[in-house]
Amino acid sequence: MTDVHALLDRARTITLEFLDAVEVDLDGRTAFAVREKTFVAASAADDGAIALHMQAAAGELDSLVAEGHPFFVPDDAPRGWIGVHLDDSTDWDEIHELVGDSYRAIAPKSVVRKHDGLA
Repeated sequence: MTDVHALLDRARTITLEFLDAVEVDLDGRTAFAVREKTFVAASAADDGAIALHMQAAAGELDSLVAEGHPFFVPDDAPRGWIGVHLDDSTDWDEIHELVGDSYRAIAPKSVVRKHDGLA
């Protein structure tokens, strides 16, 4: 059985690696923001499943959704966001990459440059 708390903790660790990222409450849900702009939000289903919602990299949304599980288009997320179901088979390197894409799309460019060691 999947431990949703452990999955969320692992996602939290990845997400908080990014410069100026903070955990916030988004209408009772765990979310992560940079400079008050949400770049990742967690959601829980009635069956106990957990997913992350985040901004997809430019041009990547359709190809990710076409892959099927674990990817989906969240009903309650902004346009261009991707959902990723988390479970025991989650590819955490891919989650890190997707979170990074969302961070780079949402964070101020000066923060991204500093995070990437370019400023």
